[in-house]
Amino acid sequence: APELFRPSCEAEKVHAVEAFNKAKEILVEGSIVTIITYKEGVYNRWTADIVANNDRSYADYMKELGFSKLDKY
Repeated sequence: APELFRPSCEAEKVHAVEAFNKAKEILVEGSIVTIITYKEGVYNRWTADIVANNDRSYADYMKELGFSKLDKY
């Protein structure tokens, strides 16, 4: 995902804010999600495969919408 905390440039920050806002639309408070796997990842962050209430992988869906971190901004 694009970096929201320390983006490399303004374009990445804009992309991150758009991704964050879309995530809030998909994962609304009170919605049910399923966590398939989880493990400790890079920078002491936990990673998980999340399935949203539409029975789709949250990560795959966000990638399809164009919210993967880009190689260049």
